[in-house]
Amino acid sequence: MIRGFVNRHLEAWIEISVQDRRGESHLVQAILDTGFNGFLTLPAAWLLDMDLESSGQTHVSLADGSDIVSDVFIAIVLWNGQWITIDVESADTEPLVGMSLLHGYDVRLRVEPGGEVLVSNE
Repeated sequence: MIRGFVNRHLEAWIEISVQDRRGESHLVQAILDTGFNGFLTLPAAWLLDMDLESSGQTHVSLADGSDIVSDVFIAIVLWNGQWITIDVESADTEPLVGMSLLHGYDVRLRVEPGGEVLVSNE
């Protein structure tokens, strides 16, 4: 089970570990984003610092209706107690956890500042 919290802006946050190319883990706080169908986004500067392997680019439709091209990288993340390999998209916003990473999991939120976030597959 993954636990997080709802902040004062009513955003649901969780913390995950992302390995850099050297195998060192970095804790990342990310917002659960049900409007994002990918796995995870991280800022471009973080991706460069982690020296993650590029796997190409993808076309992205943003909430404002605009379309952009985003760089995609391969990362190993700790997800519900297991290390898994996922695609990470470059986006200069707060890190986002998307629906592909949440696929097959239940998400429970207490939507109020300080409320609990629970992600489980039980």
